Amino acid sequence: MKTVRVRPSALSDIAEIRRYTRKAWGAAQARSYLAGLGAQFEAIADGTAQSVLTDTAYRPFRRCRYKKHLIFFDETEDSVDIVRVLHPRSNLAVRLEKD
Repeated sequence: MKTVRVRPSALSDIAEIRRYTRKAWGAAQARSYLAGLGAQFEAIADGTAQSVLTDTAYRPFRRCRYKKHLIFFDETEDSVDIVRVLHPRSNLAVRLEKD
């Protein structure tokens, strides 16, 4: 299995998801959602998650979905870099611009 690295921008996204989910649905639901998100990262790393190549205005990323979020990542032979974890209704172009 490939090594999973989570970039600082994705860590920030995950923290935002945790805060929102905890406030809206409670701590148990936030823990459950984030555990599932982590499992999806592992599925990306072992090649079992369905993903597509997404050509943004700035550069291409691979993308896969986890429930209400899109996971954008780069992949090499040895690793997966999680770039962003974004809600589809967010301004994706602006949020992907720096990554």
